[in-house]
Amino acid sequence: MIIERDEKLKKSLMAFSKVNMPQMKKTLKIVTKDLKMNRYIYLMLIPVLLYFIIFRYVPMYGVQIAFKNYSFSKGFWGSSWVGLQNFADFFSSIY
Repeated sequence: MIIERDEKLKKSLMAFSKVNMPQMKKTLKIVTKDLKMNRYIYLMLIPVLLYFIIFRYVPMYGVQIAFKNYSFSKGFWGSSWVGLQNFADFFSSIY
């Protein structure tokens, strides 16, 4: 049964690869041509992407402190995970 299923999968993959190979080559050729034509525009995009990665995406790593019983000595990875318990304690406290 497993061998039969594997054979069917192989046949379908082979058929898929033979049919779409010319189209994939054509698409790759178009993408390569676009990259060559607009290389300076893509180079100008690099600083913008780096800005968003460094100043917008990387700081989100620190958001996980809200969901951990954070200990400075243990750091991010060593602190135990408490889930929403910190929020429940905060909203149920007097202050």
